Amino acid sequence: MPHYQVKIEEMYDEEPCLLGVRHCLVVARDWSCLDSDVDFYGYREIEFDVLHPDGSFWPEADEAVAEDIDLRRYYEGVIAEELA
Repeated sequence: MPHYQVKIEEMYDEEPCLLGVRHCLVVARDWSCLDSDVDFYGYREIEFDVLHPDGSFWPEADEAVAEDIDLRRYYEGVIAEELA
């Protein structure tokens, strides 16, 4: 069973779910840095699992999110805002 930093309530396919955050690193933009795109634009590293409301792993939802880049980015944004 992975250790989760935080569990965030969200919706998946009109059903409640939890986002179990395993790792989150958000680096803000540094507009003054001109020698690196990573520093200039910032970046985020977020690893999470999609869980049932009871906290058990939800493999079908997790796989669907992994394949849908727009949904994954949406969830990453939710996590980044929650942990900011």
